[in-house]
Amino acid sequence: MSDELQAPPVANTEAPNDRQAENNQRGVNATTEVRNAEANRQHKEASLLHNHAEKRAPRIGSQFQANLPAPQRPS
Repeated sequence: MSDELQAPPVANTEAPNDRQAENNQRGVNATTEVRNAEANRQHKEASLLHNHAEKRAPRIGSQFQANLPAPQRPS
């Protein structure tokens, strides 16, 4: 054995678990982005259908107003 002092081995500052955690987080972020994009698409589609239905169907109150006689001017 040598009497010289040896420097401790240089440790890898990025542990394999840190890399795995980062990769997992990337996967979670990508999955979340896909879910958000799908939710946004569904919301937009539902909103368009709702707006279209409102334009096509009269309001509940308007059906009663249409049956009223026109206002008469006093003579």
